[in-house]
Amino acid sequence: MTAVAVNRDPVAQEPQDRPLGRPLDITGLVEWPLPVGRVDFDEGLAYLHAVDPGGYTTDHLDQAPDDWRRWELLDGVVVVSPAPGYDHQRVVIRLGAILLAAEQGLKRTLVAPFDVPVSLKKRFQPDVLVLPDRETRLPLLAVEVLSRYGRRYDTEEKRVAYQNAGIRSYWIVDPKVPSVTVHLLGGNGCYDVVATIRGDEPCELAEPFPVAFRPADLLT
Repeated sequence: MTAVAVNRDPVAQEPQDRPLGRPLDITGLVEWPLPVGRVDFDEGLAYLHAVDPGGYTTDHLDQAPDDWRRWELLDGVVVVSPAPGYDHQRVVIRLGAILLAAEQGLKRTLVAPFDVPVSLKKRFQPDVLVLPDRETRLPLLAVEVLSRYGRRYDTEEKRVAYQNAGIRSYWIVDPKVPSVTVHLLGGNGCYDVVATIRGDEPCELAEPFPVAFRPADLLT
């Protein structure tokens, strides 16, 4: 990494005494192999801006180190997320199992890491996703499970990117509540929030196939 100016936000300056699930700092990014013009930190995530004003591409992202962090691409900016915690991973595996058991036809359920190339300068790894079939990379459903860090990234930046890509359904799961917020693409091409289910309330959804569960069950 070269030519780096670092802007630190309050979250990124928290004590670094835990090996996993902590906010990122510059020492956690030294294995990124390409020149960097600037690194910004926000909500514990790192945003790597390229020296080239055109930004990074998905080809550049292929050079990301194979580690426990999540490396994604948002409008030519590499976004690096720290390793998630216990509750996050428990929700991912439980929800993945529920969707897997409910699959219909050719639709297939996967959990991260699995690259979803939205465009040349956008590529994400949803926590859970459902593909139309095993050959298609753009999912019918993308699910992000909120962590301590990067909540705005999931609820705002990724939501807009998934919407613009035409992904039919987007769920945001918040283990803190726990809750599931269901976004469905409307006729105007924008997401509508069609349901917010909390705690022990039944969550019965028809897309991408019929499935029923309670948000509280995802943490058991």
